Amino acid sequence: MSISAIVDDALSYTTLKRVVIRDRLAGSMFYFICLSVLAYIFIYEFYYQKQYLAMQELTGAVRVSMSTPAAGHRTEPVSLSYCSQHEYKHGPQTFLRKPCIDSGYDVTHFSRDQPGIGCMIGTRVTAKPQMRNATCPDSWAHAATCAPWVTEGNASWSTYFVADIESSSILIQHTVTVSSWHSSFHSVASSFGTERKANATMTGPGHLSPITLDMLPGGDKVLVRDLLAVANVSLDEPTAAYELNNGQGQAGCTTRRFQGATILIEVQYDPLVAGHYSYTVREVNLEAKLQYGDWEGPNRVRIDLHGIQLITKQSGGLDIFDYKTCALALISSLVLLSTASKITDYFLIYTSCLPGCKDYATHIYEQTPHLSPRSQSGRARLESLLSSKRQEQADMRDLDWSQRQDETVAAPG
Repeated sequence: MSISAIVDDALSYTTLKRVVIRDRLAGSMFYFICLSVLAYIFIYEFYYQKQYLAMQELTGAVRVSMSTPAAGHRTEPVSLSYCSQHEYKHGPQTFLRKPCIDSGYDVTHFSRDQPGIGCMIGTRVTAKPQMRNATCPDSWAHAATCAPWVTEGNASWSTYFVADIESSSILIQHTVTVSSWHSSFHSVASSFGTERKANATMTGPGHLSPITLDMLPGGDKVLVRDLLAVANVSLDEPTAAYELNNGQGQAGCTTRRFQGATILIEVQYDPLVAGHYSYTVREVNLEAKLQYGDWEGPNRVRIDLHGIQLITKQSGGLDIFDYKTCALALISSLVLLSTASKITDYFLIYTSCLPGCKDYATHIYEQTPHLSPRSQSGRARLESLLSSKRQEQADMRDLDWSQRQDETVAAPG
């Protein structure tokens, strides 16, 4: 046997037998299904769903800062109903009133940055004098076994509201970068520079339509008043709360101006348009309180700061063309084309109401006789048919053997 014959046998290919059905109904149905599948692939999967794009995760940071309006642009405590300095004797009063300090007095007392979290905008400041515990040893190594500071009684505490904090403005700054296999690590959206396409919008449960933020060179600006309205947060409406007072729980009613509120600012990036983003805000159930100390000689004052705690989150991504994703989506979608012939076969075979459907099966199915006939005549007919098949296969082998012999004789050497 020649080498070419061995290679032909080793690399033989088995294929399916195809039958050409000359019928306009079968052909029309088959091509209609094919066109429907192609329309689904290219119109829905690729044009609408954009399955050829791969979502790239974004890496970034957000910074939130606050600034108070200049003197003369702030409402004085005497004009605010939640301040005890309020001079008006008529009209509605707020549920809870406290002495107020001017929001422009000392920003460090009511505005604190929280690195990695956000910003705390104080609405209530409580000063609690503390004395050094003389019974504790001087060594701080033993502080765990002794409370080094003793807080004085409630009578010495001073509690203030921060006046007109709603007129303050918030500056939101953020940036994100993305890296893919065909692009270097670069900025795709930020509140700086020329990446911004238009003024950003802010949505939340308090507004049916979004509000537009002021676009500044360093970020996006929004008033605290507008932020609270969009988040549907009222500082002076009574709300059930559980206020801790020197370690003792006291149940009662309070306000968010007294207790504080946490608002989540989510920066959402458009995956299809680089540089486009929007804000979504909502209130979340987290404690809005900070504690810090001011030293006064051997004693100190512990400051409890309650207020509007702003925390941030970045979401979304950037859709970038990816060859692997595109090829996978195309191959998986084209598999649907194989269903076109199956649907056409089943419809024409099992739908007897159409003309010629009974004859259709005879063209695509080849049936063998019963291989275990019981009668003598049946076995004789089966043997005759099998002899014919064997003879046909023997002739095919003889022809193949003759061709190989001819190739052997014709081969040189």
